[in-house]
Amino acid sequence: MDDTAIIEMHYLPSIAWFVQFSRFRVIHIDPTDRYKRQTYRNRCMIRGANKVENLIVPVISRNMQLTTDVFIDYRQKWVNNHRRAISSAYGKAPFYEYFSDDFLKVYDERYEKLTDLNSAIVSQSLKILGIKTPLHTAIDLSNPAPGMMDLRNTIDPKNKSVLYKLYNPIPYFQVFGDLFEENLSIIDLLFCEGPAASGIIKKSVPALDNFDK
Repeated sequence: MDDTAIIEMHYLPSIAWFVQFSRFRVIHIDPTDRYKRQTYRNRCMIRGANKVENLIVPVISRNMQLTTDVFIDYRQKWVNNHRRAISSAYGKAPFYEYFSDDFLKVYDERYEKLTDLNSAIVSQSLKILGIKTPLHTAIDLSNPAPGMMDLRNTIDPKNKSVLYKLYNPIPYFQVFGDLFEENLSIIDLLFCEGPAASGIIKKSVPALDNFDK
């Protein structure tokens, strides 16, 4: 296991995002992160009956403003849409009834800011997975500590050139389709595999020294 890494917060993060908790002793979240459209900061991918679906949290933002200043747009009925999509995709998954309430209740809080929603979901996910790797907020990025790996903007839906240096896809049972869809939201893995999810994450760690940034 390496020392520390820094990364940005995602919405219902992908499996690759959580794999980093098995690679590093400490994970830091970048407080100076700049919001970028069409990234995982406000979207995730789940597997529906007919295709992989994007769930997008609508936000009120300017591109490249601080992500911590991005507000969620509740004028759009995205909460009901996300709840319905998750239920439709995973209602028949083996472990849906065990974990669905833990995730769906987060939406009841109606967090104003995107980072607060994402943090709540990540905390819930780490608890279910039994991952105890510390998650901190970095303070001074002008002089990163020795051994800190910079993973910011490396897990991106439009750029997979670095993904396989961070993540070794391990197939597991999925509700729909015959072909395995890799690196979906963590809820896909949790609802489908339950207690086995943490073991699959550990197996998904790529070979050592496979990533150098």
